[in-house]
Amino acid sequence: MQRVEKLEDLTRYTPPPGARPFDYLPIDPVGRSPAPPPLFLFGPATPTVHEEIFGQHDTPPVGCYRMAGGGVAGGGIPIQHDTAFTAPSLLHPRHVIIATVGRMAQALLPHRHIEGMVAVIYGPAYQTYGHWLADFLPRLWVLAATGHDIGSLAYVMPEDLGTTARDLLLCIGIAPSQIIIHDPKCEHLTADLLLVPTGLRLGNRMNRHFGEATRFWIDRLRAHTSLPHSEAGTRLFLSRGRTSQERAILNRDAVETVAAERGFVPVCPEIFTIPEQIALFSGATMLVGEYGSALHGAVYSPPGTVVCGLRGNSRHPSFIQSGMGAGMDQHTGYVLGDTAGQTVQQRFSIDLADFERALDVVQAQAAPP
Repeated sequence: MQRVEKLEDLTRYTPPPGARPFDYLPIDPVGRSPAPPPLFLFGPATPTVHEEIFGQHDTPPVGCYRMAGGGVAGGGIPIQHDTAFTAPSLLHPRHVIIATVGRMAQALLPHRHIEGMVAVIYGPAYQTYGHWLADFLPRLWVLAATGHDIGSLAYVMPEDLGTTARDLLLCIGIAPSQIIIHDPKCEHLTADLLLVPTGLRLGNRMNRHFGEATRFWIDRLRAHTSLPHSEAGTRLFLSRGRTSQERAILNRDAVETVAAERGFVPVCPEIFTIPEQIALFSGATMLVGEYGSALHGAVYSPPGTVVCGLRGNSRHPSFIQSGMGAGMDQHTGYVLGDTAGQTVQQRFSIDLADFERALDVVQAQAAPP
């Protein structure tokens, strides 16, 4: 493993003498358009916030790469022979690829080869629920759109795949027998033909097919899963009170009290099963909550849903919700708290007057004409 190449530079890639074939099935080329503005933005919006919201113009190309004899390295990095490949829409940071390939080059790992076609749909942050909704499950549509039967394909998955991701795959109708568990630290895995569908996200921007791709896997999920009835109603407040306290709201109790006074039901989605979560979000048209994976559950809510994210004003964790909302025909706004330059371990307070104003907009936008 000595080279790192960009996949999008290899659409006309010519394998070296004696190498096996490599090709690309395109669906959509790279696009360029202004980012849609949020429905509202209250709180201390810094230049960093403005850059994140308005400074990204490119939308990713979408297609599926096919590698004869291709393999999978840690984090879902595709490899072939002595080359590791990447592309922006696969989301692998270049420095991570270089480090991963360097470790592989120093390890003498046993080889396992899989006959037939194998797809890799996961990538960085695969242990985070929200990335399955934003980045990985839409790749099933890419596979189907390029002529592959997702109901019969085999899928390579990391050995530390989380329970929630496994449950999602099962609910979509992917059987345990289709999942090939792989530990890249212990073996070198290759396939007769490795399928590498791109994602539909680049930064905060989504390809124009994101909504179609998301509805594709959600429709499959609904077809394969019996959904319970939810009585939570149309207004939900999504709390991170039971999860990791990265990005902690210091005045969470006061914020939740204001939300409850305005008719929002407080919920912690992670305590529900996947079918229960879908039922919960399906009936909601107003979603307010702390920025994170739970808020990405808005993909289960109908078009026109209004989403209000509470978050710090640092760059992390970006504004992916805006791209998802645009793809799903939903309205997204934010209330910001000052994180004083923090990037990951954010601690901030939400100004309650700003929050009240945001709720006014949420309820006015969601009100029937």
